[in-house]
Amino acid sequence: MGLRFDNIPLSAYDGIIRKLFGHLNLQDKMNHYECVCPFCGDMKQAHKRKLWIYKDTWKTTCFKGCFDGSLLKFLQENYPDEYHELITYAITDDDNRAGDKKPAEKPLVQRVVPTLPFMPGELVSLSDPTDPLAKKARDICAGRRIRKDVYETWFACRTGEQFYHRNPDGSIQYYPGTTRPIGNEYRHRIIMPYYKFGGLWGQFDARDMDPKSEQRYLNFKGVRREAYNIDFVDFTKRFYILEGLLDSTFIRNSIAIGGISHLAETMADNPKIRKYINNAVVIWDNPYNDVAGRQASVSAISKQFRWFDWEGIASKDINAAVLAGEMPLDSSGYVDPAFLERRIREKDMADIVMTMRFGNIQKDMFKAKMEARRNAMKNNTHIQNNKHSISFI
Repeated sequence: MGLRFDNIPLSAYDGIIRKLFGHLNLQDKMNHYECVCPFCGDMKQAHKRKLWIYKDTWKTTCFKGCFDGSLLKFLQENYPDEYHELITYAITDDDNRAGDKKPAEKPLVQRVVPTLPFMPGELVSLSDPTDPLAKKARDICAGRRIRKDVYETWFACRTGEQFYHRNPDGSIQYYPGTTRPIGNEYRHRIIMPYYKFGGLWGQFDARDMDPKSEQRYLNFKGVRREAYNIDFVDFTKRFYILEGLLDSTFIRNSIAIGGISHLAETMADNPKIRKYINNAVVIWDNPYNDVAGRQASVSAISKQFRWFDWEGIASKDINAAVLAGEMPLDSSGYVDPAFLERRIREKDMADIVMTMRFGNIQKDMFKAKMEARRNAMKNNTHIQNNKHSISFI
């Protein structure tokens, strides 16, 4: 057996760190973790008062000198059980060793995070206790029963002409041929980042705080679409694939792909989904009241995914079902995993259940497609006949 440390999921590191040091004033910063050293305690200096674990290299440093080395070595010397727990992820089969015919799976290259479309001061953290816009956003999130530890990592986008792009002479820039100014396009919206491991983000969803908005959500269209929470999923355990970000915050070990049309792209970008497909479950919007959800469920089942059974649930999605009391939450604010497990349908059973309840959806989709094609041909023929017709007065 060989060892490949890049096989260790980021969520496994995170879980071990929270397990061991969560009670030691653990703080999850953008590029590192901080906590009180379990061996020598705290320090008075604000910048050197704790044990630091850097997320990019996993170097672990005690500023009083207890330790300075890799996290794995730190665990090996002080927490052998947790060390062996992490090492199990790194164990590979013999045919993955160097020199064998079957090459080891290469880790994905991290995509470069682009410049975000916000001006300085345009965003306010939802953890800001004094800002009225942040409070309004927090109230909306709390009303949706989103956990505080989630929404306090989000932002609200302020409104104001000071955030418009300017020409060298100070005048406002407009989109060509329009009177629409460039900039502040996500004003009065809750900004929900797609964080990468280490704290950076280059994709986000922006939810309008106006309940009457005709366009409730916007995402950053200037970058390639990514899956929300993809860096933090442990594929070796049960994991879930959902449509929307908000729904994903209620399901442990889940990702959101921003719409069912992105499933193939997400799978291509993340080969481990296919590798561990036996652990995967898709939860699309309720197929009982959503035609797209029914069609997407059939498509996912054909790709060998397990499927969540919505029978008896009237709400359209997970967040709505939570608010309606149709999905029970555990003490941490997640949907009860036992409730989810009871409603998971195996691949073959899912196909049978879908057919019994909704008929042959694939056949219906084909009929609808052919009918649309026939109508298009009729309309085209009618247009061509009108072009060649001659009117006499």
